[in-house]
Amino acid sequence: MNKLLVIILLTTPLVCFGQSDLQALYDSARVNCDIELAKQVNELAKREKNSRVEANSLFLIALCQKRNDNLYEAVLNYMSALKIYRKEEHIKEVADILENLGNIYNLSGYKDMAMEYYSEALTLRHQLEDSADIAKAHNYLANAYLDIKDFDNAAKHCELALDIAQKVNAKEMLTSIYDTKGIVHRNKGEFDLALASYQQSLNHATKKADIARIHNNRGYALWQMGDLKGGQQDFNAVLHMISNDPNNSTAAFALGNLAATYESYRPDSAKIFYKESLKYFNKHQLIQSTPYFNSVKALKDIAKTEGNLDEYVYYSDKIDQLTEQLLAVRSDLKNLYQQYQVEAATYKYDSHQKAQALERQLIIDRYITIALVVLVLVMAVMMVMLYRKNRKITFAQETARKIYQVINS
Repeated sequence: MNKLLVIILLTTPLVCFGQSDLQALYDSARVNCDIELAKQVNELAKREKNSRVEANSLFLIALCQKRNDNLYEAVLNYMSALKIYRKEEHIKEVADILENLGNIYNLSGYKDMAMEYYSEALTLRHQLEDSADIAKAHNYLANAYLDIKDFDNAAKHCELALDIAQKVNAKEMLTSIYDTKGIVHRNKGEFDLALASYQQSLNHATKKADIARIHNNRGYALWQMGDLKGGQQDFNAVLHMISNDPNNSTAAFALGNLAATYESYRPDSAKIFYKESLKYFNKHQLIQSTPYFNSVKALKDIAKTEGNLDEYVYYSDKIDQLTEQLLAVRSDLKNLYQQYQVEAATYKYDSHQKAQALERQLIIDRYITIALVVLVLVMAVMMVMLYRKNRKITFAQETARKIYQVINS
């Protein structure tokens, strides 16, 4: 129905097309993550010269492409949207895109580049003074530091995020921050603190996807502590909650973790769970390259142990294919990052020039204002002097008239 409406609108004269219709189409594309409809909305927005919907639709197209593992195209569209948002000074949307770019570069292995995107986003969040978004930006940085095993900086950003989120009672952010804090403690071997943080996260969680993610992370901590049964209970809880959702990666993580717990004493069950996890990861090999690699490598090792040459070769080829894809996309992303640096530097230079021009104009306006005030004062003094002079002349004329009357009488 929506696509039929787009075709009608594309063949309708511009004068008959309303902004509300365009927005409604965009909303439909966003709710359904319909990339084809989003592309058509983008074309309509260009034709209508509606830059806001054009940028929003590019943002949506990029988000859908990221979910579909098309990272290069996603970054291209994020950057196209970024140009429009910057031009129109939509700072919040600029920060949103920078965080999304950070996520892609982080997952692609470019941790240093991801950190730059996250840091720039944090600076913009502070300009907007939105506490919940500032907390979110700190949480992104905490996770980025976790990935490079800088646990001290990860803990620092967790505490900064937590302090802000508690002050404004941002429950959804508190859920994420406590979860991140649990991972920090787990990596530092502070398992009791990790479990306490996961419980705090569960206390604030309301969404099924968040609850599932926390159970998976807590299960992993319990398994590392040696509580195999407790870990398996948490992983199974995840599968009962979201196993039917093909778009939720947490189920695949839980399957991979559950497989790892069975590997040492029930390799047949581990093999089943690893294969189940690949049903999700096969569609998201790049965006979830690390867990995908772990599952494939585990299946390759099991095949080697079993002496199954066909499966061993099959999973070896899978690893080689992933390596080739990652190398290609990393090269593309590196080039786009360099392009972004040039565009960002140009934007900053232009902004600086505009700021200087505005400052010069303000100085000129100030001088003009002072000159006008002085002019008004001078005119006021002259009016007073003229008034006094006129009074003197009037008094002299009146006196002369009286004298003339006395003489003539």
